[in-house]
Amino acid sequence: MVVLVGQYNAAIQLTSRNLADITVYNPVTFNVDMSTATGFIPGTDVVYLAGSFPGAVWNEPGTNPDLQMSRVGSTLTYTITLQLPAGTYQYKYFKNSSWNYGEWDGEPNRILNVSGTIATNDVWALYNSTTWTGAVDSDWANAGNWTNNVPYEGLDVIIPAGLTNYPVLTANGSCQDITIASGASLLDGGFLTVAGIATVQQTIEGALFGTNDKWHLISQPVASILASDVFTYCYLKEFNELTGLYANIPGGTTLSTVGKGYSTMYSYESGAPTSKTLEFTGALNTGAQSVALTYTPGIGRWLEL
Repeated sequence: MVVLVGQYNAAIQLTSRNLADITVYNPVTFNVDMSTATGFIPGTDVVYLAGSFPGAVWNEPGTNPDLQMSRVGSTLTYTITLQLPAGTYQYKYFKNSSWNYGEWDGEPNRILNVSGTIATNDVWALYNSTTWTGAVDSDWANAGNWTNNVPYEGLDVIIPAGLTNYPVLTANGSCQDITIASGASLLDGGFLTVAGIATVQQTIEGALFGTNDKWHLISQPVASILASDVFTYCYLKEFNELTGLYANIPGGTTLSTVGKGYSTMYSYESGAPTSKTLEFTGALNTGAQSVALTYTPGIGRWLEL
């Protein structure tokens, strides 16, 4: 068997016989921020990594010095780099020796998919969510773009506003719940599986009660919503193709036509907030979507949204 670790000499002659036996070991760097660890004393307490690693499968903390992590300067970040073949690994961090001082008791374990050089950015005991930073690029599958690893089923996702890079999926991905802030974006290409609930936020500027000049055209980003759950203190209208006019939509109406456009206006009284953040919660619309258009010759009118 041929084993390649990190970079290798391109002059090595590989035959078709031994190509199938190559095992490539990838540098995988585990980083954990210990600032959330109650009672942690840098220089006194020690941080260990344990997991399903080849040759060190769930070694008890303190029994394998090769899994002791190093402090990064004077920060509270601890790091260790392992050489791992491609695959999916479970792992957790532990404070001092024995199984008694882990991030939390029992499962779940953290999960990391390795397919090349990768680094994690974990926070002690915060395992159920990860926030997109776009620090490296727009690749959803790049751990360097997340605060707490690439998402997986069981890990909640937050995509905030105000960033330069936003996530794009080019292969299958998953998460538990997902929250997309107003001004943020996600191009999933039909590859994303959301095991839980999606929340998409959209902030709209309002109009002082009695005026009528802040209408917004909008379409729902989730499969089905109750109008009154989203458009509180808002007017909501839909276009009538036969009359060429907008008609009011009652608050008790369920909106379930994906891709259909609506017109809404947030109306506020003096002293109230001048903008409102709409929250659409449900099953995220992913992949290509279409909506039927109607036109009645001689009577109907087109509306472009």
